[in-house]
Amino acid sequence: MINWIAFFIVGYLIAKVLFTILLLHIEIEPGVLMILTLILIYIILGILVYFLKGLLQILSTSFFGSYAIIRGISLIKGGFPEDEYISGLIKYKEIYQLKKILLHESLFYTILLVIILTISIIIQFYTYIDESNEIKRKKSKKRN
Repeated sequence: MINWIAFFIVGYLIAKVLFTILLLHIEIEPGVLMILTLILIYIILGILVYFLKGLLQILSTSFFGSYAIIRGISLIKGGFPEDEYISGLIKYKEIYQLKKILLHESLFYTILLVIILTISIIIQFYTYIDESNEIKRKKSKKRN
């Protein structure tokens, strides 16, 4: 049940980002565009989950976990830009300002995010392989 809730939340967040990008480039009723974007994202994610379930779980939990750690550190240390501010820069295509923030002002957080994300992916990947091998061993023992 929790997997399905997470699936719909992640799908909605991705659809919201895609909706914002498409809204800037396509002349269509925003409500219709949002519904079409949600349907498209849920179909794509459904296919991806069906074929790449383990990989998708590893990548999504690594990304959201890394971001949560960075966000927690930034609340204590400060200096990390607010989500609404970054969203506004993306919405109004302020690419220069966005690069300035991510590559200069909050470079520490960007580098730390990439490091934590990489470590998390590696750890989860090896854990996933070990669990898969354990399941295969148990199945082969039951057959014998």
